[in-house]
Amino acid sequence: MADAEKEPSNVVHIEARMVETIKKEQRTFSLNKEFSASPKSVSVVTGKPNVAEMQVSNSEASAALLQTIKNSQEVPTKKYSFPQTESQEIGWDARHYKRNVNSIANKPRKQSEITSYMDKYWAQMEQQKMAQATNPTE
Repeated sequence: MADAEKEPSNVVHIEARMVETIKKEQRTFSLNKEFSASPKSVSVVTGKPNVAEMQVSNSEASAALLQTIKNSQEVPTKKYSFPQTESQEIGWDARHYKRNVNSIANKPRKQSEITSYMDKYWAQMEQQKMAQATNPTE
């Protein structure tokens, strides 16, 4: 039924739709004229050992690249003014939080007689292993 109601395709209409689509794309089109090297794509290749290397001048482009590399290694809170992903939202303002010592989830490690004995025992065993490793003849 739906096929019977549909008009046969007309080449003129198809071309008119194509022209309209291209005009819409050209209205929002903008040409990117600024390019920079990505720090992830920069690879360092060492020079030949018997050939004197030419000194590269420290131009604005290399300074901008160094600044980009430096910025890419910063922590996200210093790079961006707000979180970029949902995962970053969780700990974004973590420096403002204080640990609640009275919380139920706060379970500090406690030392008992048995745990202090085993700590000393394992420390002694490690010392014996180190002594045997340095003096295998004994």
